[in-house]
Amino acid sequence: MTIPAAQRGALSIADRVISRTATAAAREALHDLDHPTATARATAVTRRGTARLNLALDLPYPIDIPATTDAVHHHVARRTEGLVGLPVATVRIRVERLHLPQAEAGDDGRVQ
Repeated sequence: MTIPAAQRGALSIADRVISRTATAAAREALHDLDHPTATARATAVTRRGTARLNLALDLPYPIDIPATTDAVHHHVARRTEGLVGLPVATVRIRVERLHLPQAEAGDDGRVQ
């Protein structure tokens, strides 16, 4: 006996799960771009069967911001959609902070 899809129920994925998936995808993209000190945080909201993502990035300085955010945008949209199974409608990226590379060990952090 086959039950029609409309009568079988629905799968609901929590926004928190989508947020964590998008965060992991952003970290993958940053690692692939050879930016191991960069950090990412994501929030997600689902509406009408699509996900909307907001990413906050802390990036090393100097960096090509447009190229980096474009690569992260495409990777996060593709990976999140593939892993979660929901289409990603938007990915908004905000660069919150640019940070200098870590000072050498033994350096007191002062610039002369």
